[in-house]
Amino acid sequence: MARRSLLALGLLSTLVTCRDGSGPQLYYARVAVAPVFPSGAGLASFGLSIDGVRFVVVRPAQRPDTLADTTVALPPGARAIDLNLRVPLVSSREMVLVSIVAMAGAVPLFQGTAPVEVSTGVSAQPTEIPVLTYVGPGAGVDSIAISPRSSFLYFGDSLRFQVQAFQRGTPVPGFYVSWRTSDTALAHINGIGSLRAPLSRTSVWVIARTPGAIADSVRATFQPVPSQLIVIGGAGQSGIVGLPLALPLEVEVRAADNLPVGGVPVRFRSLLGIGAVTDSIVLTDAAGRARTTATLGSVIGPQSFEARVSGLTGSPATFGVTALVGAVAQLLVIAGDGQLAIVNTLLPTGPAIRLRDALGNPVAGVSVSQSVGARSATTISSHQACVSSKL
Repeated sequence: MARRSLLALGLLSTLVTCRDGSGPQLYYARVAVAPVFPSGAGLASFGLSIDGVRFVVVRPAQRPDTLADTTVALPPGARAIDLNLRVPLVSSREMVLVSIVAMAGAVPLFQGTAPVEVSTGVSAQPTEIPVLTYVGPGAGVDSIAISPRSSFLYFGDSLRFQVQAFQRGTPVPGFYVSWRTSDTALAHINGIGSLRAPLSRTSVWVIARTPGAIADSVRATFQPVPSQLIVIGGAGQSGIVGLPLALPLEVEVRAADNLPVGGVPVRFRSLLGIGAVTDSIVLTDAAGRARTTATLGSVIGPQSFEARVSGLTGSPATFGVTALVGAVAQLLVIAGDGQLAIVNTLLPTGPAIRLRDALGNPVAGVSVSQSVGARSATTISSHQACVSSKL
């Protein structure tokens, strides 16, 4: 980035003067410096301008001594400033520290400090001092965050991005930021973070930066409006009642060019109030896909779920699935309990049992072993539900 240089000359001629007999001899010497400021275009991107410059000259002794401190106006486009600084020296040649602060009114923006050698009787070349360290509002910012983190814009639409600044994790209320894109010819973002999408499928990086060079970036994707909803997976599968299906319900949103569209909200739901979905509204990703996990209801047999995007061809998309009975969790005696009979005779009523899963659904086709006293076990199938036994 081009910098703005400015020549600042101390115009006071070199003088030698004396104090009273007890004081040291003082020399007055000329100080010439050339500040280098941020470019005008760089300042303008933050909405900033420099209208004043403060010069501070310090003798770096054990107890620093401020030799001069003055602020002068900086007219627009100025290439030089005439300074009338009386800088007293205790020897004919000294090294002093010159600090230069670029001001916007009474607010300091940028600062730079450098050692400058000054001497009597010699016209030195101006010492160049970069004035590039940001010291203005938000100077302590150590991170910024743009939102939204991922954005999909339809052709011709616009979006205004927001940015937050932090210092050690604490939000900073006042700070400056500039905006740009990774391809300004393709998509331009203005000074308040508003971006308009071009009429082509592409993407750019949106970049925010503080005067202190703290930056963040997010990707913006440009695409046509969606027109169709297509089932990708999850239909036709089976699972155990009350449990999640093994495969997610998945759809893809496409535009008229048959390519995916991201950032589209898809609403998933169960039909007839049977079952549930993990996420009721899911945004499509960069591949145009949205997916959710479905949990079957407690009813054995066919169940249905749907995905819906209003106005799209193929919406709502339906997922037909089958709920299967679960494992045996209950064995209920429904007949034959507590009977009395003579040894080696048949019981008046054969024992009958009923098997159910954890949700109370009847379980058929399961073999059940029964034993009577010391006799060997008798095996029946649960669809028989009863058996005759002899004591």
